[in-house]
Amino acid sequence: MRRLALFLALLPALLRAQDDWLSLPVPQPLSGTARMEVGLSVHSAEYQGWIRGRDEAWFNTAVGVTRTLKSVGADLILRGKVAGPLVLEAKIPLVFNEFSTPDDGSPQIYSPLDPTVLREQGLGDIQLGLRGPLFGRPGGLQGGWSLGLVAPTGLGPFDAKDPLLATGDGRWQALGALVLGGGQDRAIESWLWAQGRYQAGRMAWVSSQAYLAYDGDGYNEVPVAPKLSGTVWLDPRWGFDASYGLAWNWYRDAEVRHSLAVEFLGHGLSAWSMDGQDQGLGSEFGLWVQPELIMRFGQFNACGGWRSSPILSSYNVPGAYSGTLIVNASYAF
Repeated sequence: MRRLALFLALLPALLRAQDDWLSLPVPQPLSGTARMEVGLSVHSAEYQGWIRGRDEAWFNTAVGVTRTLKSVGADLILRGKVAGPLVLEAKIPLVFNEFSTPDDGSPQIYSPLDPTVLREQGLGDIQLGLRGPLFGRPGGLQGGWSLGLVAPTGLGPFDAKDPLLATGDGRWQALGALVLGGGQDRAIESWLWAQGRYQAGRMAWVSSQAYLAYDGDGYNEVPVAPKLSGTVWLDPRWGFDASYGLAWNWYRDAEVRHSLAVEFLGHGLSAWSMDGQDQGLGSEFGLWVQPELIMRFGQFNACGGWRSSPILSSYNVPGAYSGTLIVNASYAF
């Protein structure tokens, strides 16, 4: 009875809570008066190697030709309040990937029919989610939760022309996340976000040339092929995503807030396994630093950021040659 009485006493505050986070990977909330929001996120990067702890292996072919992966993505983000503080959201990504041979490290422009270039482009994996508050109110410590489902609408690593050209993960995925933060109306704001990820297993046709990773000693890099090929069962994989952010709100009033922020991002995923056989690559793990500039003008928000190449003990992840540029914009009404 005491817990029920405490919950009823806190219910009005829970319904008013707003998780006004700055983080780029964390969903931006709707304002107290808005019912819907439309957002667009664009990101671009160029990858030339595979990070293996302290080392990096170039994207070499089986005959030793080094290649470069250029990737551009655009995510359409739709959000709407469905009941009280609950927000339903959808992310619809478009992905454009090009795997080509660099010329002395300089960018190249290829004709659309150039046979030496591998391309995949189109729809990525559509994500649907629901989120809401746990506790707190604007100006103090707040908590929130989110649940998500990712549909394999994009090309998975064994459906694309090359695993690095995939526009999606090729599996159904379930997501669950918690977020804590506060200080939106103060000079310093901080937040912590953590998300668990489950990728369901599936049947797939795997080519012996569908390289899962890249290895070498800096001089003799070689692609790493799967141990199994043909029609195999891709075992489930588990993972996480996390973010810790700190922001300086250098200008703020009733409708406007401008902030400089930095985030520390983490990502992990269990090792590749097929038909119960580990592929011997180890788990996937990555750490990044991401400075950001956030500009809020009432119902319109804009955010620009740069994500570094993987740092410290990152392993089994591609490395962006000069980082990743990210620009977000949204309008609520």
